[in-house]
Amino acid sequence: MRKDVYERMKTMKQEGIKPNYTEIARRWNCDYRTVRRYFEQDVVPIRKITRPSKLDPYRTLVEEKVNLGCTASSIYH
Repeated sequence: MRKDVYERMKTMKQEGIKPNYTEIARRWNCDYRTVRRYFEQDVVPIRKITRPSKLDPYRTLVEEKVNLGCTASSIYH
C-alpha cells in the first residue's frame, strides 16, 4: 500500500475534492487505478441481492457434524 497516495486521497476526500486520478498518478509515479482505488476505498459497495441456498435448512446439522469430527470417510471404515 502506498501510504503517501492513500493519505493524500483521504485528505482530498475529507475536503470534498474530486481528484484527477491521472494527474495525481503522474505526480506520485503510480497507476491511476491505484489512486482511484484509494480514493474509493471507504465507499461501501452495494451488495447484490442473493437468494437463499438450498442447503441453508441443513446448515446447523452440518455444523454440528463437523464439530463432532464426522466425515464421509468415517462411514466406510
